[in-house]
Amino acid sequence: MNVIQDVYKEIRKKLVPNNNVHLTLVTKTLLGIFGFIPAFDNYFCNTFRDFAKEQCGFRVVNKDSLSFIKRFYEANKESIDTISKQTFTIDFFTGQKTEINYPKAKIIDMYGFTKGYSKDKATT
Repeated sequence: MNVIQDVYKEIRKKLVPNNNVHLTLVTKTLLGIFGFIPAFDNYFCNTFRDFAKEQCGFRVVNKDSLSFIKRFYEANKESIDTISKQTFTIDFFTGQKTEINYPKAKIIDMYGFTKGYSKDKATT
């Protein structure tokens, strides 16, 4: 977890001048490049904030948020691994599936985003 936090801090320094708002931008970048952390956008964070209750606020990338995601993965490992093995990236130029599976962090990201999006749309 320390490595993820260190990488986050370094990317934030390079990507976001003057320490402006960075949570969504940096985590989306890390998900797209490395695939080791979900994107902490509003929908994802709202979903996981609901799950975590008082354990974690999902407002920063820290040991608490990363530990909670790890526990979520471990509790849902079989489903997440199956979906990851069945879901492949698409080649940008050809539009064809590649042999590269979606990372598990992307599966968790899509779950959190979709659940948060659906909840938001149901209340509007």
